[in-house]
Amino acid sequence: MKIVNETERETESIVTVRFQDCDPFGHLNNARYIDYFTNAREDQLIRYYDFDIYKLGKDGRNLKSFLWTEFRYISLATGKSVPYSNELMDFLGRIQLREDGLEGRDYEARARSLAARFNLPAA
Repeated sequence: MKIVNETERETESIVTVRFQDCDPFGHLNNARYIDYFTNAREDQLIRYYDFDIYKLGKDGRNLKSFLWTEFRYISLATGKSVPYSNELMDFLGRIQLREDGLEGRDYEARARSLAARFNLPAA
């Protein structure tokens, strides 16, 4: 992999926010942020690093990626992070999907577990 543009250290992407991605108040749906980030990263890998994930997959190799995200609400008035309310955190804790016994498992074991759970062919 070669770096195509070594002078630009900060990547940038321009996205058109679609009507269907917003709620009735005009706020972008939180889940769509992930889609926008992922699409921008794919474009940036090609543009800045000459790395095409689709070409990599065509030769039979597996591309493994993991994504950790954290959202924070930012006050428009102060520009600072706003803590979540205790009520919201309690609610999220009650609906969180918990999968016991996954700590320390490697990628292949996790892929097999998910394939079995959803009746998919093993990778």
